[in-house]
Amino acid sequence: MRVSTAIALVTLASATFVRASNVIELTKETFKGVVSPDQEIILVDFYTPWCGHCKNLEPEFEKAAEELKKSDIPLAKVDCTEQSELCKDYEVTGYPTLKIFKKGIPRDYKGTRKSEGTDGIISYVKKHAAPPVTELTPETLPAFAASERVVVVAVLPKNSIMHEDVERIANYYRDDFIFGEVETHPDVKAPGIVLYKKFDEGKNIYEGKFNDRSLVKFVRANCLPLLDEMGPKNYAHYMDGGLPLAYLFFGNQEQLDTYKDDLIKYAKEMKGTVNFVTVDGTRFGAHAANVGLEEVWPGFALQDVNTADKYPLILAEGETLTIERMREHTKKTLAGELRSKLKSEAIPASNDGPVTIVVAHNYADIVEQQEKDVLIEYYAPWCGFCKQLEPIYEELGELYKGSNIVIAKFDATANDLPSNVPFRVDGYPTIKFKKAGSKEYMEYSGGRTKEDFVDFLNTHAVNKYDVGIQKVVKSEAIPASNDGPVTIVVANNYADIVEQQEKDVLIEYYAPWCGFCKQLEPIYEELGELYKGSDIVIAKFDATANELPKSVPFQVQGYPTIKFKKAGSKEYMEYSGGRTKEDFVDFLNTHAVNKFDVGIQKVVKSEAIPTSNDGPVTIVVANNYADIVDQKDKDILIEYYAPWCGFCKMLAPIYDEVGELYKGTNIVVAKFDVTANELPKSVPFEVDGYPTIKFKKAGTDTYIDYNGERTKEGFVSFLTKHATIKVEVNNTENPVAQDIEHDEL
Repeated sequence: MRVSTAIALVTLASATFVRASNVIELTKETFKGVVSPDQEIILVDFYTPWCGHCKNLEPEFEKAAEELKKSDIPLAKVDCTEQSELCKDYEVTGYPTLKIFKKGIPRDYKGTRKSEGTDGIISYVKKHAAPPVTELTPETLPAFAASERVVVVAVLPKNSIMHEDVERIANYYRDDFIFGEVETHPDVKAPGIVLYKKFDEGKNIYEGKFNDRSLVKFVRANCLPLLDEMGPKNYAHYMDGGLPLAYLFFGNQEQLDTYKDDLIKYAKEMKGTVNFVTVDGTRFGAHAANVGLEEVWPGFALQDVNTADKYPLILAEGETLTIERMREHTKKTLAGELRSKLKSEAIPASNDGPVTIVVAHNYADIVEQQEKDVLIEYYAPWCGFCKQLEPIYEELGELYKGSNIVIAKFDATANDLPSNVPFRVDGYPTIKFKKAGSKEYMEYSGGRTKEDFVDFLNTHAVNKYDVGIQKVVKSEAIPASNDGPVTIVVANNYADIVEQQEKDVLIEYYAPWCGFCKQLEPIYEELGELYKGSDIVIAKFDATANELPKSVPFQVQGYPTIKFKKAGSKEYMEYSGGRTKEDFVDFLNTHAVNKFDVGIQKVVKSEAIPTSNDGPVTIVVANNYADIVDQKDKDILIEYYAPWCGFCKMLAPIYDEVGELYKGTNIVVAKFDVTANELPKSVPFEVDGYPTIKFKKAGTDTYIDYNGERTKEGFVSFLTKHATIKVEVNNTENPVAQDIEHDEL
């Protein structure tokens, strides 16, 4: 399946439950088909419905999707409450998380959460959609290399296989560096790499063949200054750099000057092995605590940026920091001779409160033991959402106190996670669940009421413990009278009406404020009148006032959502058809087990059948489709087009020429305006792009996609190969032999 087709099908399936949205709703089943290596670029928002930041992002994301649609760039979203496994696969730990996928490869989105602006969603995605590598000439190279950013130029002969490595790495690092490619360079013979920068030596050269690994290694070793002062602007560059990071904390300029020259000299020796930075302790002293140092200057520490392990240099009382001690400490750290220091609060002397306090130094004893289930909140003291949760979480702890289910909390700002923990906390609160006997952490993404947590633990905990609380399902009162044309479904009568097995059920999940729902209401009432008293139930469910039962295998994401459940089945079918009374009747006539004739036939949308149809291209409309396309005696080449489509207009004169060639033969060249005619139900496909060209062999019901060249010669070659009936055509520009053996389809 082509990716454009996959996107179209997913969009079509989503259309009934996203309010006229240009954002594709993805599930585990549809994700790989849309976010695939064939899809050039797509931005995906991993979100949860309860997240305030996600709600703020939604209108901006929709606005960006509408604009980017003009450039054929799709935007998609994944509900992590429904697709937790999918979100786990992509290491989503906070909401919203945006990832940009280039040919299926994910990269963290680093723009703003606004649709517009320099680093807004629209400009950021368009920048990533542009070619990652700029083609250069010796004349354009100097201006390109003069950028204030780090510039990486590959020197490669034309059509070099190494170009793919450059493009792949450029795609990944395009937020950080500018990439170009030139065939000749005054400083290096092809193949090679030249890295330009506005610091240190100004330029670095790599000579000889390279691959993606050696390219990354070279760029990482040279893209950062030998010694730079760290601050908010460059912090992320060092964290993403992959190399161990050595910090020199200083308290004043004099201290910095004491070590600077020696440290630069040492940094040169360690280039490509360790990155070195200085940090102003008077401004960023709190970061010293993050790497295990006290706020005493000068200080020195190393950090593994990949595992977050810290190795502070602890000086003896009265000892002075020297470059020799820094060298010795770095050498021992790299050799694995030192143990990482975890930042940890003191282990509580008493820990018998309703919520167990976890710190770095007791993490293994409480969380990683195997006998008890653990629900743990990773929080920040200043976090507003954490403060809102606190009294509920305390009540929850009281319920499970003394049981084999531990309710715990961990201040992630005052404690380091042990390096063996398989995730990092980057949003608050983050709530995880760890089953007894398991090493896996499960993301908790449910509601935040006491009842929600109890319901989750009842479902997932190994150690069962009855706290005497059943989650109260939100439900309107069951109607005293329910004999109107549309049956009213609430949470407390859902099973009786929808999940019974004798009747077919068409059910609308709506919101009272929804404009589309209000427009549908009179049509839906008329539909209900038609089926009143039959074994086909027309029903509605206010999804804002009622909670769906746990047995229902989906969540309502938009309004109206319309589903159909066959008698005798537990499966729900998505209704994605039109919203006229006739559309619904046509759907029920097709799918309902209990047949009921309401005396309405759907009128198929069709242009008038042409009074004369003897042009080179036969005009097909809905009402003559069967006579022309479904007849068995002739081969049919048919173009499904739209009058406004530019590609269709370009094809028109060529297609007319093809029609002239086959006029009067047993090969019909035809066209069908999809915007003015409805495809018959017998047609086994949907048209999701223009032009779509199909071929149907005489005597068969099978359609073959035409994917050849859109030239007269291309069509003739295809028809010569595939047509049932041999036809000689006078194609003097490209004669085609007529004795070619035909393939059997």
